[in-house]
Amino acid sequence: MNGRQVLRRLAGRPVVAPDRPTTPPTRHSRARRLLRVGSSLALVAVLALVALVDGGIAGTPWYRFVSVEGGSMAPAIARGDLILVAPAPAKVEPGMILVLRVGGALVTHRVVAVNPDGTFVTRGDANTVDDAWGGQPVTVEG
Repeated sequence: MNGRQVLRRLAGRPVVAPDRPTTPPTRHSRARRLLRVGSSLALVAVLALVALVDGGIAGTPWYRFVSVEGGSMAPAIARGDLILVAPAPAKVEPGMILVLRVGGALVTHRVVAVNPDGTFVTRGDANTVDDAWGGQPVTVEG
């Protein structure tokens, strides 16, 4: 007989019996269990970090989340959207969407023109006229 071809009849069904007894798989089960637990803990840690950053509790110096409160950028950005703001660009170009601090408020508008002196003109996508900030200090936040 070949090693695995020993047949027995139990309750009318044939059963293949191995030629030597199998050992319980205890050697690798601990490593697999540790891997499962470790990956679960890593997933929970990543989700907690995302929740903290998203909620504004933890932040980074490179980016932050801002909730859009107005509808001037519709349809590109709708009221209530959460946007990820990167640091301010080194060079402002037409077509860029910027987050500006005007007075004490944050404004998200698109750059429509850049003047030769380095100043730029902004406008919300849903607006028909360019922004006139009326002498208020304007800083690019991102």
